[in-house]
Amino acid sequence: MKKICLMFLLISTSCLLCSCLNNNDKAQVVVYDSIKSNSTKIESESYLSLKANLAYKSRGYFVASKLYSSLICKDSANGEFVFKKGVCCAKLGCKADAIKYYKKAVYLKYRVPDSYMNISIAYASLLNDSLALVYINKCISLDPNNQKALELEKLFTHISKSKKKGKNVDI
Repeated sequence: MKKICLMFLLISTSCLLCSCLNNNDKAQVVVYDSIKSNSTKIESESYLSLKANLAYKSRGYFVASKLYSSLICKDSANGEFVFKKGVCCAKLGCKADAIKYYKKAVYLKYRVPDSYMNISIAYASLLNDSLALVYINKCISLDPNNQKALELEKLFTHISKSKKKGKNVDI
């Protein structure tokens, strides 16, 4: 008898709950959607960041570039996103855009010596040796033990001197 009463009580409670939900389902959906959208905004940024970093690490620079653009729209003060967007642009051959993002990374004080070195390399690839030298020297002034920067400085100096003398450059 107790089991039957409990079953009846359980069934009637569920039916009552269902009828209440049917009457108020619009209000319930609005509240749920509001809660859901607030939590997905937070999740979506971290999810986008995760996807962007995964694409970046697997050298999917086109996809990573698009994702970092979205992330920069949400948080333009994030130096990591800006720097990595610069790397993506450089890898995709968009050197002028890469320079723009590296300069913004410097402004945001994110990986400043690396940004200067990357700006230098981008200018060198655009055949602007004088600016390449300026930025590699900025890198060296901040990180005098950076072996790559020191080697690049020697190379850019050699190229610059050779061009002034009118000689072809052997690298």
